Amino acid sequence: MWFNILKVDFDFKSLPKNQIGEYDSNTDKITIDEKGIYEYLKEKGKTTDEEIIDYLLRIVNHEVAHAAHNKADDKFHSRFKSQKEYIAFALENLADPMHLRLLNFVNHPDVFNTARGRKIKEILQEATNQDLISPEEYVKARLRIKGMIRNV
Repeated sequence: MWFNILKVDFDFKSLPKNQIGEYDSNTDKITIDEKGIYEYLKEKGKTTDEEIIDYLLRIVNHEVAHAAHNKADDKFHSRFKSQKEYIAFALENLADPMHLRLLNFVNHPDVFNTARGRKIKEILQEATNQDLISPEEYVKARLRIKGMIRNV
């Protein structure tokens, strides 16, 4: 199905350690390491069929978001890795609250060592520690105040 929409190849095979999904824009290919996903979930004690399927779909959606971004953005190859990851995390599971998607984003290796990633992580931590407004509204307000977003 994804090939018909995005015209990218899709394959399941082993990837390097700590990598469970990959979009290669040079070959237009998505690779998913289903065994790596299972091992990762096993370490977390989440091995029910539903948990495995849910996480597998999350990874597939994340990599498909990279492929779609490449198809839609002429500047895809010149974007920072963190910009590419932000888009993929924002789109990987729209049912998740934005603050959880942002938390996953700032914990990605291409993001957590950047100054912007550290600022966002600090705001997310503040959001979880306060109980005045919802975490989503807190994050939006703080990002607006810091000038990191305009309107959300």
